[in-house]
Amino acid sequence: MNDEVDVAGSDRLDELLAIRASQGDTAAFGALYDRYARRVARLLRTYARDQADLEDMVHDTFCRVMDALPSYRSQGAFRSWLFTIALNVGRKAARRHDGSVPLTEECPTASSDMESGGLLPVEAETLARRLLAALSEPKRLVVVMRIWLDLPYEEIAAILSIPPATARTRMHSALHDLRTLLAHEASEEVRTA
Repeated sequence: MNDEVDVAGSDRLDELLAIRASQGDTAAFGALYDRYARRVARLLRTYARDQADLEDMVHDTFCRVMDALPSYRSQGAFRSWLFTIALNVGRKAARRHDGSVPLTEECPTASSDMESGGLLPVEAETLARRLLAALSEPKRLVVVMRIWLDLPYEEIAAILSIPPATARTRMHSALHDLRTLLAHEASEEVRTA
């Protein structure tokens, strides 16, 4: 119950900051950037070829947000609107690179931008990136949004313009695929040992 109140309060704060930023309040825009830059980077990491590419995409996302804020209408969660813009930036970057955007070890790990020491040990995260790279984009995005961004299925569905049941189905299918890939990875490791 307390978490619901915190989420609702956070959404209201985002809406207020977005309205103020749309009226030219640079401090409000800075607050939005501070609240979301890392999460946008986590989402865009699935499209980044390296650190510089990731930084360019985060910068481009917030430039587009700044340009679009005057026409922003508080009809849904600001966070969903922001992540939709970020996805469009990431997809555009992928098209520029012929659609082949591997999740490389050169790309920073989630632990490198986390104040608390990170989510996963570096080796486990490297494996997770390699396995995620093997998923189709629709499945990979649902996994990243659900696990790395901790978004509810309803919000994932809104961002991706799909029904919530489809988001759940993609997650279930992605987890099945990841288990299969991990089992294959483990059997390969045993053979080479």
